Amino acid sequence: MSWLEKRKHPRYPMALPMLLRVSGSPSPIKAELLDMSLGGCFLRTNVEVELGSSAEIAFSIRPGTECTARGAIVRLHAMVGFGVHFEETNKAFDDFLLDLASLREDLRADFLEQVLDPVCRIG
Repeated sequence: MSWLEKRKHPRYPMALPMLLRVSGSPSPIKAELLDMSLGGCFLRTNVEVELGSSAEIAFSIRPGTECTARGAIVRLHAMVGFGVHFEETNKAFDDFLLDLASLREDLRADFLEQVLDPVCRIG
């Protein structure tokens, strides 16, 4: 069984630019959040990180609600990015993903456009 088949939660495409904090990095890392689920996410970046490092992401949804997640880097893809397994998420984050999951795939892009605050801040 492949690691894709072992996932507990479906992933949702995002393509969301953001800054995140990674342990061991002196400054925030620029990345693109490619996909996300209740269990984790994949971020595209050319910055090297270490397997097992902790990572924090945060983004805002309207009206002024902060979604946050913290987890461990569990997968590295050289010069592409890394996967994070979430260890802790806030209620707003969980609710956001549950709302996204409840929509038909053809409605998700409009939902993201309506609810995402255009500025993502550091976690």
